Amino acid sequence: MPMPMPAPESPLEALLAASGDLAFHLSGTGAVTYAAGLDTAAGFGPAGSAVQSFFELFAPEDQSTVREAFDEAIGASKRVPLNVALRPEFTTRFRWLLSGYDAGARRGVMAVGHQIPDEEATTTDPGMHDVLTGLPNRLLLQDRCEQAIELGNRQGSSFALLLLNLKGFNKVNEAFGVRAGDELLRQVAKRLLSHVRSSDTVARIGPDEFALLMPDMADPETMLKLGRQLLALTEKAFILEDTEVHVSASMGFSLYPAHGLSHEALLQGATAALKDAKDAGGSRCSMFNNAPRPDARAQLTLESALHQGVTNGELYLHYQPLVDIEGQIYGAEALMRWNRGGTVPVSPAEFIPVAEECGLIQLLGNWALKAATAGFARINREKNMALTISVNVSPRQFRGANFLQTVADALAFSGLPPHLLQLEITEGILMTDPEAAARLLAKITEIGVQVAVDDFGTGYSSLAYLKRFALSSLKIDRSFVKDLPAPKDLAICRSVFSLSHELGLKSVAEGVETQEQWHILRDAGCDAIQGYFFGKPQSLSDFEALVDAQALPQMKAA
Repeated sequence: MPMPMPAPESPLEALLAASGDLAFHLSGTGAVTYAAGLDTAAGFGPAGSAVQSFFELFAPEDQSTVREAFDEAIGASKRVPLNVALRPEFTTRFRWLLSGYDAGARRGVMAVGHQIPDEEATTTDPGMHDVLTGLPNRLLLQDRCEQAIELGNRQGSSFALLLLNLKGFNKVNEAFGVRAGDELLRQVAKRLLSHVRSSDTVARIGPDEFALLMPDMADPETMLKLGRQLLALTEKAFILEDTEVHVSASMGFSLYPAHGLSHEALLQGATAALKDAKDAGGSRCSMFNNAPRPDARAQLTLESALHQGVTNGELYLHYQPLVDIEGQIYGAEALMRWNRGGTVPVSPAEFIPVAEECGLIQLLGNWALKAATAGFARINREKNMALTISVNVSPRQFRGANFLQTVADALAFSGLPPHLLQLEITEGILMTDPEAAARLLAKITEIGVQVAVDDFGTGYSSLAYLKRFALSSLKIDRSFVKDLPAPKDLAICRSVFSLSHELGLKSVAEGVETQEQWHILRDAGCDAIQGYFFGKPQSLSDFEALVDAQALPQMKAA
């Protein structure tokens, strides 16, 4: 039933016509019982005359915010501001004031919309929606989160904040172009909206990141179940330019008030949970873990100190001997070390991840490659030897656009023969993008450089993939060596050594610390050894002296 309209000569209508404002008289349920200013408000037009509920004037994803303001106004003797855009067909922006009244049996709300001039809207309104998808943006998400917190404070209610990050979006852009990438984002947005409640907010807050604000959500199991459903939605094929395209997603969420009492705290919690999901391999949903995490300020301080340490030359290399199964040195692994401030040793397990995170690993990795190859080229020339130098390569360094050229430059700079350089990479590097890794490894081996898989057995590589990679060695992780002769560890070692031989690869055991371990590994078929029993990481000059003396433990009869 169309809403009643005032007579043209109504003083209220005349006043609103002059100002460009709107006024709605709303029942206790939000039904429009009287309206003024519809015919004269710019950008509103005749479409408004068919609206029977105030809430219908707003987009579905905004209605929960409008309802909260309405509920607050109807239950209090104060004016409640509301700055939410009308549906797109209503082209003018209005700033609303909702005032509740209670006149005996009549209880309702007067909603007055003040038109925002175009010049004010463009200069002071930063925009609350994502242009591409039409979803709320980061700013509107924050506003709604803060409103949900206020409601939670008053009513004791809870809600969840979930972040969703797409994996594979950049590949779609590269393969099909930006337009196809835009269409993918619109399809993702549509799928998410189809699966949530009208009271939920779906927002786009980054190039490939979405957020969901979900009122009345406090149960972790319910959220984890929802996360699995959303994962299934994103993993279902998308059709772009008549081609099936597959992407995946990772998700993390936090709960109010369990995980934070402010928008910033909840967003940080959801971000940390999202990182946990990615670190666990992706394609999963994780809840924020309240367990203590590394202090963010301490991490920034360490990062700053590392930058300063690079400038001051505080980083250096140590070398740990690589020996054959008979105990003869055939090379060494270069290991990075840092004395903070020139005096305080910092564990590589602490500073290498920081270097990786802040981008310094590229600089440090390139320096280590040049310094190590130059040092061993000199030793080999002076001693007329052919010692191998093994250098670790970080994931970011390996995936860098110029990594192959960096290797070639180090060899040219040092004069080290390519076959005497071995690059050590992890299983994770291989499996993040197996196709790209296989192509790069093929190019590396084409120039004669060897490649070893470090810490083998601790990652998640498929044995079926190993035959596709151009590798020279498998280095079995120390965790399988330290408890020898434990039967299960010995069985794993024998299997790896046998696999290595079948694939034509050298097998190297790390973490060898005793004569007994050496004997066991020799009998199990190991080719080479590394560990404190043969030498700790040491300076290049100490390593040279060790080579000259070959002062290594001699194998005794078993």
